[in-house]
Amino acid sequence: MMWPAEDLWQAMVGLQPGLTVEVLPEIDSTNTELMRRARQGQIDPVMLIAETQTAGRGRLGRNWTSRAQDSLTFSLGLMLNPPDWSGLSLAVGLSLAQSLDPEGALGVRLKWPNDLWVKCPQTPIGWGKLAGILIETALPAGMGYSSDQ
Repeated sequence: MMWPAEDLWQAMVGLQPGLTVEVLPEIDSTNTELMRRARQGQIDPVMLIAETQTAGRGRLGRNWTSRAQDSLTFSLGLMLNPPDWSGLSLAVGLSLAQSLDPEGALGVRLKWPNDLWVKCPQTPIGWGKLAGILIETALPAGMGYSSDQ
């Protein structure tokens, strides 16, 4: 698939100055790569897109892989410094659900605590997973590491 990286960048750079958009054909995990970069002091805002992800992580360490053209797999690396990280994945999930389906016509819902689901009559339960949200934090080299999943 040919990702419109330039179009994505143009749509987002006004909201996040200094943002870069990178598309990689394959990577172990977009989150892991951004964590590696942050620990090395690379803290500029970046959207990292993977056509294939071989070792992504979901909630509770579950494996999250993707093959080219099967899903949208990306991570967004931003420098944030809120006084309290608790509830951030819930806030992001609610914001995404409301942004993707403001009228509720598609049936996009947040499944506690960090997944987006959508109505899907073809499945036995009537719902399908649309997205997973994983939020991690890292401090640059020498400053330690913390994680909130």
